[in-house]
Amino acid sequence: MYFADLHTHIIAGVDDGAEGTSQMYRLLDALYRDHVRMICCTPHYHPGYYGANSVQAWKGFLQLKQYAAKIYPDLQLYMGNELHYYQGCLAWLEDGSCRTLNGTRCVLMDFESDETCQTIEFAALSFLRSGYIPVLAHIERYRCFWKHSRVLRRLRDMGAVLQVNAASVIGGRCHQMTQKMLQHRFVDIIASDTHNLEHRPPLLTAAFHEVYQKYGDQYAAALFFHNPAAILMVREDEGERNHE
Repeated sequence: MYFADLHTHIIAGVDDGAEGTSQMYRLLDALYRDHVRMICCTPHYHPGYYGANSVQAWKGFLQLKQYAAKIYPDLQLYMGNELHYYQGCLAWLEDGSCRTLNGTRCVLMDFESDETCQTIEFAALSFLRSGYIPVLAHIERYRCFWKHSRVLRRLRDMGAVLQVNAASVIGGRCHQMTQKMLQHRFVDIIASDTHNLEHRPPLLTAAFHEVYQKYGDQYAAALFFHNPAAILMVREDEGERNHE
């Protein structure tokens, strides 16, 4: 089974991910060994914290593509951003400074861990009304959902896409919430959110086996390949998510 990973921080020197070119290449090698064949590079877009990194990120992406083409001819690389939400951030998409996922209308976005359910719902609705499909990153981290998981159903019903991290499937402080979400089929995508090899490595294969054993092969295939691949390929049409 091969995977599609639409949430990674492997471009060197643009956020809290890969620190240099050598680490960038080693992270790509690790993703390939972890059976990933479609990768979207999604450096943080948060100008107030990381600065305006769009040009540097694009240069790093082209360098990474050149490296991959020589060694991994069957690997597909795409570009995007992980947009940190604040009121008014839609302007960054409209002026092109922040990238959608592979030029689609799908936007990977994150929030502060203590953000309210109301703000996240408002953000998702605002993006949808503006013609974008919000892909909500590591949804298991937002503590407001730990007691109000019914809001997750509303988010999906309105058209948002919910992503959780592979590490949370295996363990960690968000493991219990992640399992609850998987049991209720609230999760659309599982991604690595890899930043480095020491503390946040790719763990998709281990997470895949966990989901496969507990929730079945069809749901596992949808979460790790079919749904993220569809997101990366979708253009004007929203497409359909697989739930089983």
